[in-house]
Amino acid sequence: MNLGIVTSFVVGGLLLLSIMHMNFTVSNNSMQTTLQMVSKQNLRGISQTLTSDFQQMGYNVSGNDVDDILNSIAENEISFQADVNHDGSVETIIWRLTSDSYDESTNPNDIVLERVGPVEAGGGSVTSTYSAVSFELTYYDTNHEVTSNIAEVDQIGIEIITESPAPVTSQNGNESYSRSFWQRTIVPPSLHIRQIAN
Repeated sequence: MNLGIVTSFVVGGLLLLSIMHMNFTVSNNSMQTTLQMVSKQNLRGISQTLTSDFQQMGYNVSGNDVDDILNSIAENEISFQADVNHDGSVETIIWRLTSDSYDESTNPNDIVLERVGPVEAGGGSVTSTYSAVSFELTYYDTNHEVTSNIAEVDQIGIEIITESPAPVTSQNGNESYSRSFWQRTIVPPSLHIRQIAN
């Protein structure tokens, strides 16, 4: 057999393998970037709505005590009073992480994060659902000490983790989900004013 032909086949085969590997890498990186964007957009939607709600916590609520605003607090759930759509009526807003799987995602880690409350002026209470992996609330007093006493709450720490709805497969065949993390401490003005006044 001709050595030149064999060499051509070997070089051609190596070149083809190299192109296939590069194609897989580019495709995988593109998929990973897309899924990271989906995860970040989901987290952005949650954080914007939650921040708006928490900053308006207690707006238009009568009474001088914090428990006039806060109905209940827990690590994965909070219920409070606010006029979030500025229509003159005070509504109950609830944020809670359920144990239900998020059906619109193939990610087994995704569970339902719920927001219950109005979304437009004059509208009734609506349940909005988001996918999340983790939703944790920490409550602080005016000295930034952790508290579980509603009457002492002045600041609320929030941590949210979301993941992509579909996995990315690495070169070795392992699947992983793109993860996004958001953390913030919010000082709702109506809570803070009541704490200072008392």
